[in-house]
Amino acid sequence: MNKEGTKAEIPSLDCLSRLTASISQFPQVIALIHYGSTARARATPLSDIDICVVTLPGLPHDTWETIMSHTGPGLDLVIREGKPLFIRNEKMWHRKKVDALRQYLDIQPLIERNTRRILKRPVTTP
Repeated sequence: MNKEGTKAEIPSLDCLSRLTASISQFPQVIALIHYGSTARARATPLSDIDICVVTLPGLPHDTWETIMSHTGPGLDLVIREGKPLFIRNEKMWHRKKVDALRQYLDIQPLIERNTRRILKRPVTTP
């Protein structure tokens, strides 16, 4: 649903090629990744198209705004994992994935400890 309370149209997957052509022109963009239910071919009427934009560090704000201007109802752009649409530099893309995994593994014990603590709390009703 959009802000007006009506169902947002899901953009055609054909728009991915136009989006890829447009965003891949920015030299700071390392990769575009299509993820989520549409990438897995399991879209529902409530699905949107999820695109991850992976950039070099220090992306100028005006470039970020230009890239984000490609969003709209039914299309999410986020700065994650899925089917590659465009990869400028395989080595940089691999490094980004490794860095993200290392960061996750560093905090995974904390996440698990907090999850166990939360799940052990008694459920109270008001």
